Amino acid sequence: MKRLRSTMLAIYSAILFIVGILRVPVTAHWGPKNQIDHQRFVALWELQATDKHQTIDNYYPIYELDIVRVIYTILIVSLLMYSIYLALSSRHK
Repeated sequence: MKRLRSTMLAIYSAILFIVGILRVPVTAHWGPKNQIDHQRFVALWELQATDKHQTIDNYYPIYELDIVRVIYTILIVSLLMYSIYLALSSRHK
């Protein structure tokens, strides 16, 4: 039972690290009208990247973190891992 708990915690931590830090959803806005350029997944530290060569019509892109989507994803992963843990722990009793 203790081995199951530690294994599930390790898997949960790895998934949260990927979802919360390595692959966060962002939207790139640019220009005076705040036009959307693209939406993609980036690492969290790439949000502060200000490369002078990455401009769109001489405007720097502004990256906006989609925090609601990150929270929903973390909530769904938490509920899935908890339900898997409950199913496996009742099986081992």
